[in-house]
Amino acid sequence: MRKILIGTLLTVIIIFIGVNAFSDSDYKSDGLNINNTYVDGSTELVTDISVSGNLLQNKKIQFKVLLEANNVISLTKEENTSDMTLNITTKNGDIIFSETIIESHGFSFDAVAGEGELELELSDGDHEFEIMINGENQ
Repeated sequence: MRKILIGTLLTVIIIFIGVNAFSDSDYKSDGLNINNTYVDGSTELVTDISVSGNLLQNKKIQFKVLLEANNVISLTKEENTSDMTLNITTKNGDIIFSETIIESHGFSFDAVAGEGELELELSDGDHEFEIMINGENQ
């Protein structure tokens, strides 16, 4: 009786290991790693944003930014990155700029200088990109 129980237990363990080892399914986690560079002397206003990770459902993230009269934003996106929408608003919530981002590129827009908000609407899937706002290398 004991040999049958041990044999059955070993068989179940071997089958469990085999199914897990040869399974084609990828286990995706839900989360983002976000790194920011802030405007000198500020703890809120962001100039550079780096995002990597995976989302199981759509998500919005927001950053306070310092807008200039003429703004240049550079977005570098890895090939496998899911689509996103970038919205720029004034401090009062008025939309200045909005674009669905499919691939890396730079864009410019005019605004009243002052504090604003950059909002990213990220679709589910993998994300790996960097955004530079009015950077020195523009």
